[in-house]
Amino acid sequence: MLRLGMGLSIGFLVLIFILAHLSCVYTRLRFPGISSYRISTTATTPATNERGLDESSLIACPKLVYSQVKEHMNGGASKSTASSCSICLADYKDTDVLRLLPECGHLFHLGCVDPWLLLHPTCPICRNSPLPSPLVEVVPLAIQSN
Repeated sequence: MLRLGMGLSIGFLVLIFILAHLSCVYTRLRFPGISSYRISTTATTPATNERGLDESSLIACPKLVYSQVKEHMNGGASKSTASSCSICLADYKDTDVLRLLPECGHLFHLGCVDPWLLLHPTCPICRNSPLPSPLVEVVPLAIQSN
């Protein structure tokens, strides 16, 4: 009786394994673009398919030497008062070249933020677009005379 129970249990496990394997094979044949090891989440996270900035937009963001930024910060006119890069967490040195994102005013090492911006179209800190907002032209409504 014990052998019969063990045989049925093992047979049942083998059957489940075979059905799971056939299901995976069928899914791969029917939907070749979908991996069985990950679930596509494009419906819930559209940002996964975002492309970063193009080279010309990236070059349009100003580059500054940190010693110039320090002088400007001492005047109190700067939005960003960070003394370290938020990506690599290293303190800025006077000779470091930084990239200033014009819309939000955040600063980063050039070598840290450029790869980020080539992959993502947003600032790593505030997630706003680093590109200047296009100016909206306000057109007055035509006034009808009676």
